[in-house]
Amino acid sequence: ASPSSVSPTLAARAFTALLRHSSFIPQDRLLVLAGEAWRQAGRQDYALALLNRYVDVSEALDEYVAAGGPASGTDGSSLVDASEVVGTDIPWDAPLPPAHFLPPGAPRCYT
Repeated sequence: ASPSSVSPTLAARAFTALLRHSSFIPQDRLLVLAGEAWRQAGRQDYALALLNRYVDVSEALDEYVAAGGPASGTDGSSLVDASEVVGTDIPWDAPLPPAHFLPPGAPRCYT
């Protein structure tokens, strides 16, 4: 099936399922892709939750880099508030990505 023939809900579910593997695939990328897919599927509640998590991860990455990044001796996962994903199968302790998924100047807040 071509990407245009995949239902928006199926795409959103696939991106959300991939969040379980955010130790291998950068979580900020998956959060943006899943959030936008849920928005296209008409589920603003899911979209908002995932995009808010993206903002948290993005801000934590900025703090991590300012603190010295890998030289600080951690993977930065403790800088992200995990309260929104505790009790789900989304890893709350996934390492921060090495760089931002969205380019500098791209919007990091969603309405």
